[in-house]
Amino acid sequence: MALFSSCHDEQIPKNVIDSATMADFLVEAHLIDSYDYVLVSHGRETADTIVSAAYDSLFLKYNISLADYDTSIAYYTRHPQMLEDIYSRVAQRLREEANNPALKNIN
Repeated sequence: MALFSSCHDEQIPKNVIDSATMADFLVEAHLIDSYDYVLVSHGRETADTIVSAAYDSLFLKYNISLADYDTSIAYYTRHPQMLEDIYSRVAQRLREEANNPALKNIN
């Protein structure tokens, strides 16, 4: 138990994205990736252009750089319990999105 709490008490470096923001970012990133899958039917080049623009907008929205994202992924990978907690939130949010009644009426 002491080992578990010490992991969560550790000070996260300033250039690491906080876990709540990371979860929000990853939800949107995974939605972009799923959209990429749909866009491929319009051609790989078109899909790449649209997805690249979507990712650019996502990084701007959260005001993070690719370097900070890479640093954060590396940090959370070295702290698997924290990464698991983040992905638990991501999975829950994606389930909620999938069960959104408004999305079920889109054809």
